[in-house]
Amino acid sequence: MFELLGPAMSITTAALLARTSLRTWRAENKFLKWVGTGLAAFFSAAVSVISVIMIVGMFKLHARGRSSLGLKDRYHGRTDSARSGDLQWLL
Repeated sequence: MFELLGPAMSITTAALLARTSLRTWRAENKFLKWVGTGLAAFFSAAVSVISVIMIVGMFKLHARGRSSLGLKDRYHGRTDSARSGDLQWLL
């Protein structure tokens, strides 16, 4: 449950930065308008990419826990050959 806290916080940060870029676009000062919007949009995109990488990593992490099912299917219940070191197909 706690591993979901990181991606949730990063998605929230990306959403707030996107909202900030929209609000700075309405500014009267041209320098603030372009620089502020550009920086907020850049950081929002960077945090979004980090969020996607974190979520993909979590899926890969949880997919590794199911490798014992593949081991049982591969050897049809014969664990003696699996114990002898014939695990190269897992890599």
